[in-house]
This record gives sequence, C-alpha cells and structure tokens, in this order.
Amino acid sequence: MDDAVPYGLILRSLQGELSDLEAKQLQRWLETSSENARIYRETAAVWALQPTVTSGLPMRADAVAEVLRRVRSPVDASDRATDRLSVAAIRARAWMGWAAAVAATVLLGWGFSRQLDRTASSEKAGAGTVFVTRADETATARLPDGSYVQLAPGSRLQAFAHPGDRTVWLEGRAFFAVTHDPAHPFVVRTPAGDAAVLGTRFDLRADSLNLELVVVEGRVELSAGRGKVEVGQGEVSRARKGETPSVEKVKDVYALLALPQGVLMFQNTPLRQAARDIELRFGVRFRFADSIGPGRKVSAVFADESFDEVLTSVCRATRVGCVVRGDSVIVTR
Repeated sequence: MDDAVPYGLILRSLQGELSDLEAKQLQRWLETSSENARIYRETAAVWALQPTVTSGLPMRADAVAEVLRRVRSPVDASDRATDRLSVAAIRARAWMGWAAAVAATVLLGWGFSRQLDRTASSEKAGAGTVFVTRADETATARLPDGSYVQLAPGSRLQAFAHPGDRTVWLEGRAFFAVTHDPAHPFVVRTPAGDAAVLGTRFDLRADSLNLELVVVEGRVELSAGRGKVEVGQGEVSRARKGETPSVEKVKDVYALLALPQGVLMFQNTPLRQAARDIELRFGVRFRFADSIGPGRKVSAVFADESFDEVLTSVCRATRVGCVVRGDSVIVTR
C-alpha cells in the first residue's frame, strides 16, 4: 500500500470534517489517477464495514490502512479482469481479516450521508448510544443487532444499551431495516406512540403530538393512545397523541419515505422486492426466470454507488446471474 495515500484526509472526508483547503487537496489527489479514485472507494467500503456501535472513539486512519493492506491483494487478484471493486467483493474478503487488523482499535460504528461525506454525531449515554443529525444532514447507522437505520435531518435516535435489548427511542424521522428475530421484537418508542416489529422495513416520523408510520415490507404493530393496530406492506398509519391510529392502503409508499434519493437499504429483503427498489432508483426493469425462488434475500446499504456496482453486489450476494439488455435486467439461476 502506497504510503503517500492520504488516509487521514479520506477519513476526515467520510466524517465531514474537511476544511476548504483540505477538500481541494483531496480533490487534486483524486484527479491525479483512476487508481487514487479506486483507493478512495475501497476505503469508503471498509469504513462501511465497521462493526456495531461500541464506543465514541473514531476510527483511526492507520487501522483502515492496515485493513486494506490485508484485503487488497486477494481482491485485486480475483477482480483484475474488471478492474472494479464491488461492496460485496470487499465485504466478503474484508471480514476474514477484520478482527486481526483492528483488534487494537475501538470503532464507533458506521454512518454516511448521500455523498458519503458526513456522519451523524453520536454520544455514549447511560442508556445507550445516541445519534443526532443536524438540520442539513442525513446519516445511516448499523445498530448492535445488525439492523440499519437512516436518520432524516433534525432527528435523534437513542440505541439500545445492552445485548438482547432491541428498544430504541426516536424523536424526528427515520427509515428502519430491521433484522428478523421473533424471540426479541424490535420496538421503536416515540413521544406519540410505539411501533413493535419482528422484521421489516418501514419509515417512522414522530414528534410530541403526531406519528406517521409507512410500511414498505413486513408488518408493524403500532400502539398509540388507547388503540393498537397492525400495519402491513403498502400501508400507512397516522395518529395524534392520545388517539387511536388509522390504517390506510396507499398506491405508492415510496413517495412517502424519508430516504434521500440514491439510498437503498435492504435487511434480509427478498430479491424480487429488492429488485423493485432498484427499478425505481435506476429506471430499469427486472425480468426473472421462473426458477428463481423466494428464498434468495439480500442485506446491504447503498448510498451513491452506480447501477453497475449495486447490481453486481446484489447478484453476487444472492448467487444469481444478471445480464443487462437495454433497460432490462435478465435474472437467471
């Protein structure tokens, strides 16, 4: 690994801490060669692979460099033909050497905005880690149970404090992709009501008086006021504090989401459902062979990755063949 690689600047960029001068320095380095741009993408991917929240200490640049030293050689060897690294390819190789590479480094967990240049601030509290986004930022975080959450601007999320506890507190708005664990329901508490989940993707917005829940996948039990309702895929529920929630079927739940344009978030999501999200994001159409069963699922988060990078990662993760023909993607076994 080239010692001239400015890992300090790269990580400060991912954390949104660059000064104007540093941003210009990094931009000049990126424009020097395609190899530099590739290294930046690798580093961003490794940043996104950090383990769950354990501390308020930031990741050190030398830890990222060490991880890349350990994983880059085998990645290059297997991907030289395409000269392009996918997040899935890096993930598969990076996890094998991750523990040894960063054993001495305590990590914060990962987060990024649409441009991968800003993370939510976080603080350790007695009842768990607190994530806070400013009025002009969004942030993605991986919770200790493997669930993903995308915080909208001006929001606050307090994560669970210890293993086995899957209760979070939300003020503001967030999109959740929750891991499936029937024995330990995932609960989001808000000032206006609570949402209990077994495994799903949903958008929740709440303040001291109002609550709105949009379910993209799965089912959510919403408790507010004196009432309790079940909200299913493609439905929205609204409630004012103290009132029983309503449930309404909507034509397009995606139009109601807090996810910024470009962000795709999957958590054990069936391939056909993930394909629907990708279709909406990139304007393509998936065509599946009849032999593709419902058991193929994907868990991943994408921010500003290209269509090729997203498609490569999803197809590799679900072990299917994908061929692009015009604006169609043909999926086979």
